[in-house]
Amino acid sequence: MNYFCIGLLLLANYVSAQSVITGKITDAKNQSVPYINITLHERNTTTILAFAITDAAGRYSIKYTSNADSLQLKVYGMGFATQTKMVDNRAQEVNLQLQEKYTELKEVVIKETPITRSGDTLSYSVNTFKTHVTVPLVTSSSGFQG
Repeated sequence: MNYFCIGLLLLANYVSAQSVITGKITDAKNQSVPYINITLHERNTTTILAFAITDAAGRYSIKYTSNADSLQLKVYGMGFATQTKMVDNRAQEVNLQLQEKYTELKEVVIKETPITRSGDTLSYSVNTFKTHVTVPLVTSSSGFQG
């Protein structure tokens, strides 16, 4: 029983040491941005302490435990410039506005493998052979003499 009480006190101390950063992510038009990645790092490290993804309303919540004085909040998502903000190590609300950033692709080439092998099965794409000249197939027995 004594060990249970000690364990419960330690667990309560651990839970109370957790902090929560909440907030909302918006774009330049002040519209909520869903599905943006948010990571929390200790200062000048790449080790992720905690992470979150914004919901459909652009809101997020990150629970973390750290002894550092300040932390680095990194926000990034497709179509937006990565934003980094230093925050104090305490429970708080951090709202951020992201700027759009587009990446122009020079060329995208998609190649389809005409024939694939999986175990003892061969599969092929009919569309790949539509533009090719039809070559008659010779039966396997015609290669045998006699």
